[in-house]
Amino acid sequence: MGLSDSTTEFLAEQTSVREKPRISTRNLRVFVACYESGSVTDAADSLFISQSAASRSLSSFEQKLDTTLFDRTAHGLQPTEAADEIFDACSKALEALDEAIAHIVNRREQRVLNVGVVHDLLTLTAPVVRDFAHDHSMGHLALHDANTLVNQVRVGTIDLALIASLREQLPADLVATPMRSMQFALFRPAEGYRADIVALPPEGTWERATFRALLGDLHPGPSFEAAGGATTKRLVREGFSAYLPLCCGEDLEDVQIVEPIFDIQVYAITRDALSNNPDADRFAQIFSATIDHET
Repeated sequence: MGLSDSTTEFLAEQTSVREKPRISTRNLRVFVACYESGSVTDAADSLFISQSAASRSLSSFEQKLDTTLFDRTAHGLQPTEAADEIFDACSKALEALDEAIAHIVNRREQRVLNVGVVHDLLTLTAPVVRDFAHDHSMGHLALHDANTLVNQVRVGTIDLALIASLREQLPADLVATPMRSMQFALFRPAEGYRADIVALPPEGTWERATFRALLGDLHPGPSFEAAGGATTKRLVREGFSAYLPLCCGEDLEDVQIVEPIFDIQVYAITRDALSNNPDADRFAQIFSATIDHET
């Protein structure tokens, strides 16, 4: 009984598969290095392997192809016509493989983005972190006063700090990229015997210096120090007065906004230009768009 046509085709395909030589990446790398250098010794040195290992790999490659790739002469290796025919394909295959491996390694080793923010900007920054982390590698979010955040940028603990500041306060050794300005005002309870007691940022902080530069000593009477936007908003609910961004006071009830309303520029503080760190640049863009929306 003869074999059916489909069986004959299947056996032919299997025979073809078995006859294809198994070429290793070492075979390709040694061949390409020998072709480019014209020397087994130089090829071995460039690949950090021994000369004998390179010679064995090249001989194995020629045996698998059943052809001579180089003529051995006193002046080195001379490529044959067969070597000329396959060199471009082998070289491009290795380049594509190396690029694919590098892409995977870089993605695995990509440094996460660590961000710092002053307390008053936390309400705006939290949704930015959520949106950014959806498609990027987000590290931690540091919540400190501006002085601490600037020092953390300097030592590399965080990559980007978001600070509301005056231009003259900015450190000369760091890069300050303006985002958008924010409006601040004094929030005072509509009623309450503690309304004249003002919660101010702690003495010696960047925030306290900013308010003093803009407003002067407007509060010679009772005041106390309070750090943190959430804490400050709670104090306002309890009957104290405090400075807050206008957009962060929307959920406060039974309060009045006392003029003057003043603008403070928000800056992204980094060690290098934002364009040198695509993730930091993207985070800053999302934050700026959030401020545009909220204000």
